[in-house]
Amino acid sequence: MYNKTNITMEKENSKELKALLGRLQLVNLKNHEGHDGMAGMNAELKYDGVKIARLHDDAWGGEIECNAIGKVIEDANGEYIANKTLDTNRKLLDKLNTEIKNLPPWVSGTDGGEMPYFLDLVIGELEKIAYAKKDEKKGIMVSSKVGHTLIGWKVSIPTMMKKHGKDSIVANLQKDVNKLIANGETIVNGEYLQSIGVNL
Repeated sequence: MYNKTNITMEKENSKELKALLGRLQLVNLKNHEGHDGMAGMNAELKYDGVKIARLHDDAWGGEIECNAIGKVIEDANGEYIANKTLDTNRKLLDKLNTEIKNLPPWVSGTDGGEMPYFLDLVIGELEKIAYAKKDEKKGIMVSSKVGHTLIGWKVSIPTMMKKHGKDSIVANLQKDVNKLIANGETIVNGEYLQSIGVNL
C-alpha cells in the first residue's frame, strides 16, 4: 500500500540556525542532472525578503557558485564598477556570511562530528526545507534521528483523494497516523495533514 523513503538530514538544528533559516528562502529552485547522475541545482537566494544572489551547483564537486545579483557598469571615466544593486547585494552577502560564521557548529546526525557552518551548509538546509515542503503532500512524513521517512503512495495525497474520495483516504491516513503516534513517532507534516481533516 505504501512506499517508504528515508531522507538523510543532520541532528535537529540549533535555535540560532532556525532563526536564520526563517529569514532566508530559495526561490526558482530547479534541479538538473550533474556528474554521474548527481543532482545539480540552480536557485536564487532571498535574505530578509530581498533577492541577493544567484546560486549554481554543477554537481561536479566543490562549492556552490554564489553570485550577488546586479550589474557591472562603466562609469564616466571608463572604469568598470558595480551598480548600486550589485554593491548592496555584495554587502548583504558579506553580512549573511558573518551571521553564518557566528552560528553554533553543524553536528552530524550519524556520528556526532562537528564543523563550523558556512554558506554551502546553510544552502543545503534551505534545500531540505524546500524538498520537505514538496514531500508534505506525498504521504506521512515521520521524523527520524537522521531526517524523515516518507510513508505514502506512488502518487500524492490530493491525487489519491480525487481518485478514491477524500473520506476514504483521510480515514486510511488517520489509522496510520494513530498507529505511528501510539508508537511514539513524530509526524513532520502534521499541519498539512490537519488541513485535510486528519486529527493529530
